[in-house]
Amino acid sequence: MGNIKSTLLTIFFDSNPAIRRAVANAISEIFTKIGAQGWPELIKFIEYNLDQNQEEVVECSLECIAKLFEDLKMNSEHINKQSFQNFNPFDGFVTKILNLCDPNVPLKIRDLALHCLNFFVQFLTNNFLAKYFQILILCSEDQHSSLREKSCEGFLEILELRKELILQNLDQVLERILKFTMDDDRHVKKVACRFWSEYLLLEKGESMQRINYIKKYLQILVPLLMECLPYVKEDSFGLQNNQFGHGPGEGSSDEGEGSDTEGGANTGDWNLRKESARALEFLARHFKEDTFINAQEKIASYLKNNDWIIRESGIFCLGVLSKGSHDSITQHFHHLFPFLMESLNQNEHPLIRSSAFWTLSK
Repeated sequence: MGNIKSTLLTIFFDSNPAIRRAVANAISEIFTKIGAQGWPELIKFIEYNLDQNQEEVVECSLECIAKLFEDLKMNSEHINKQSFQNFNPFDGFVTKILNLCDPNVPLKIRDLALHCLNFFVQFLTNNFLAKYFQILILCSEDQHSSLREKSCEGFLEILELRKELILQNLDQVLERILKFTMDDDRHVKKVACRFWSEYLLLEKGESMQRINYIKKYLQILVPLLMECLPYVKEDSFGLQNNQFGHGPGEGSSDEGEGSDTEGGANTGDWNLRKESARALEFLARHFKEDTFINAQEKIASYLKNNDWIIRESGIFCLGVLSKGSHDSITQHFHHLFPFLMESLNQNEHPLIRSSAFWTLSK
């Protein structure tokens, strides 16, 4: 084993990216098995590398750390998280990674550093967590979309793993997620929509206080989510497997157990349209009439639009809101029903027809 470990560190900086990835995988696999006490040289090696002035050295080290942290997260159920609060073998280079998020550091290194930290949220000590949170705030306003995306991913990780920090800074976080939802970059928007969906999941026995807090944002949030519904070219791959874009299969309607828009899909492969639809469905589930009231004007505008893509997203939105906002929608059914039936016409675009079928079924 000693020879294997020393060889891995020798070829750590190989010029071939595929070899470097293989080395990082092997290091992570060994480290997960034997821990920091079984390989203290690795910790010292990486700490030393992070202090170097050569960007390539720092980048290689961060790529390896990202793999280590990702595997730790994947195996977190077998790890005593409290022990990390008492003694964290990574404290030395977590400090250095936090410093590498400074705005004066080259973009690629900042990007990799934040990527690493996002994997390590559940193991950060409280002191490091506070610093990490401030970095997310700073990066949320960055001019580079990759950093804004990772900032949003970081808030999502905190929501899932250290929710108390989100609740302590609720307005500050939610206002940034709103900005992410209107970002020019679709990848940033997608993560933001996923944040809203996760935020709106109610845990068993939890009160509605946290959910009700975002009611004051509905007037802004609902139209923003609707703007994410129209198809774009990059969605076309998903149509091969699911032409409706919303899943003909029905998910569970119980709190905390998924949405009707999931259709058994792997959320890791979801596009912006599906993420925003899921968030809208949860809003309708919780806020019913209030959600429809804030969507109504935009739905009416979409249904009258000459562009079939916009018109289809209005039809789709009706289906997404149909269960939660059922009573509000049925009040307009006398003119919605003829419109949806007319949308089944052979002359309409196939996606208009399929969405109309789906919405009518809802």
